[in-house]
Amino acid sequence: MNHNVFIKRLPLALAILALAWAGCEYDTPASVWNPGADLGTFPEITGVSPDGRAAAGVHSITINGQGFAPDASKNTVFVGTARAEVTAASASSITILRPNITGEGLAVKVLVEGAYGIGQLPGYAVDAVSRMYGNKNVTGFIQFMAVDGAENIYVLTTTKSVTKIDATETGSAFGANKSKKKNAGIVAGPDGAVYLNESGGTALNRIPPEGGDSVKLADFPASPKWFDFDANGAAVGVGDKSGIQIILSDLTNRSIAEFNDLTAVYVHCYNGSVYVADATSVWKSTISADYSSATPKEKVFDIADVAGYADSKILSFVMDQDGNLIVCTNKAVDPMFQILADGTPAPFYKGILPESCGGQLVYGGGRYIYLNMQQLPAADRDILRIDAGRNEAGK
Repeated sequence: MNHNVFIKRLPLALAILALAWAGCEYDTPASVWNPGADLGTFPEITGVSPDGRAAAGVHSITINGQGFAPDASKNTVFVGTARAEVTAASASSITILRPNITGEGLAVKVLVEGAYGIGQLPGYAVDAVSRMYGNKNVTGFIQFMAVDGAENIYVLTTTKSVTKIDATETGSAFGANKSKKKNAGIVAGPDGAVYLNESGGTALNRIPPEGGDSVKLADFPASPKWFDFDANGAAVGVGDKSGIQIILSDLTNRSIAEFNDLTAVYVHCYNGSVYVADATSVWKSTISADYSSATPKEKVFDIADVAGYADSKILSFVMDQDGNLIVCTNKAVDPMFQILADGTPAPFYKGILPESCGGQLVYGGGRYIYLNMQQLPAADRDILRIDAGRNEAGK
């Protein structure tokens, strides 16, 4: 009997279930395309400066256009396959550091956070700025290096031999340092000869333009750590708290007390002044016309004021024709930076130069700077030629 009741009531239950199902709302999938969605501002590139090409000497590139994010961190820029560091931005321009890529026909791309489109401009070129240089053909590793106006490089090695690398990058024996004291430095003189000073000694030694063994020429009043020639052909040196030591072109000497509180690591004569680096700063002073006195030293910059370099030590420096100092340090990554003529620190080929390449910088006769990479292990030391895009400052 219960079985018969169930059968009789089944049609009623099914009818009630059908009515309930008909009253339910079916949720369909959301539409893939929403025409009202906010896609952000589409970035557009209208031009790049420098136009068409980043030649050597260009450190920053500006991308012009519209739809960029004023917050620099919200813009991502690629040049070819290289991501570039964004340093500044507005709605209509983005400034990047020179990317670590070279080539022709590179696409510049801008991606803006929150925007679905990509701004793109094809056909940009980036030139190479450095390369390993010279068939050294030396015995022992390079300690110091000099370069003359004809781009001949003279390398002084631990064996006291001097090798000449000419402008074709061919190395050949040139001479030898016959001093009994250790090597201290080598400088190409204005007369085509090569000059050497001694570690802990006062002698200025000379190898003639045709090469050969060094011969003592004259003595500094005290031992300089490094020296350079000024516009008059005087050898101007600074040492360890010994002041300025000078050998004039007539081979007489002078001593001036200025810088006697510094331990010099590098010295250059530029635009009538002598610039001196200790481990943490670069200073300058102007020597009088008769070499009897010098103006009080003036600090050009302190490395503690250069972001990211406060714990680094200065190894060498040069100055370009625009008055910018190019400074090399012992920092492992990006060992070089600039102090612009107005005193502002700036990157120098950041992210492009080899790691641990810090060492001695020397300008050639044109726009090339040569770097003796002294911070590398002896077996790996080499010469790096850097295209600065500008010549050295005059004497």
